[in-house]
Amino acid sequence: MRLLEHYEILSRSLKETEKEVSITINEISTLLSCSYRNAKIIIHNLQKQKWIEWKPGKGRGNSSTIKLVKSIDQLVLEEAKETITPHSIDESIKLLSKYNIQESLQREFIHWVFHSYLMENKGEETDNLSRLHFPSYRPLPVLDPALVCRRSENHMMRHIFSQLVRYCEETGEFLPNLAHAWEHSENQTKWVFYLQKGVRFHHGKEMTAEDVCYSFLRHKNTSSPYSWILEDINQVTAPHPYTVEFRFRKPCSHFLHLVSSLGGSILPKDNASKKAIPIGTGPYKVVANTKEKLTLSVFHEYFLRRPFLEEISLYFFPKLYDNTMLRLLIS
Repeated sequence: MRLLEHYEILSRSLKETEKEVSITINEISTLLSCSYRNAKIIIHNLQKQKWIEWKPGKGRGNSSTIKLVKSIDQLVLEEAKETITPHSIDESIKLLSKYNIQESLQREFIHWVFHSYLMENKGEETDNLSRLHFPSYRPLPVLDPALVCRRSENHMMRHIFSQLVRYCEETGEFLPNLAHAWEHSENQTKWVFYLQKGVRFHHGKEMTAEDVCYSFLRHKNTSSPYSWILEDINQVTAPHPYTVEFRFRKPCSHFLHLVSSLGGSILPKDNASKKAIPIGTGPYKVVANTKEKLTLSVFHEYFLRRPFLEEISLYFFPKLYDNTMLRLLIS
């Protein structure tokens, strides 16, 4: 057990700071669940760190006095600041979670990390990786366009998934993406898309027309926010491994708008949609998604130009956020 953990036990048990408390070494060994000998060593080390003032009693079993000089909250913050490096803040964040320090101090530390420390040291990464770290007020356990449609999730999913075509806001044009070409019948009841070859999903499988069919039809089989995309579709088929055909009951002149939306994201047919680790063909893949942290890593086999950042991490602090704090952190 680390010295800080011993000090926390004493601090929480004695509940006194800057006051002398009468105690025996036997009582300390009981509090710390250690031997009499180890209790004496711990007391010595705490004195050496100047965290306590100790006045020994005469003889074994006689009461001594202990004064806790340091606040456990302040010690945790000091150690968290010593642990942090420009390319890894995880250990510091774990310390905050481990010790039940005041929420106001946790907020203060988080603001310092993301708005002072990382900004001042962003050019000092030693492993040549470009990282982005930022806080968020809630976890994102589901990153699947067929299961969720919220602003935060949508923003992250646009980096994970790709669509058949993409819309260019600057020119107002639809451009090739996963599909290199497309055509439609004169009355626009039939649309055909021709897929790029060699596009890989994050788990290594090559994307084919079967995956595209699955990705659209799955909206029909769930309470998907994009189920409306399929309202007028009669059939989605794959006449060729790299060709997808959509047939409609009536003309669908706006189909490219639907295809380029997040609802048109392509997932592998073997996808397990409720997993926390979604699989797409986008520029970033999810490498971790827990209650504490979401990490995206650059996908080196991405079919278009690779992004600049190698890694993006969101750290979740739901208990620390009120509306005022949220506005401060995202401003």
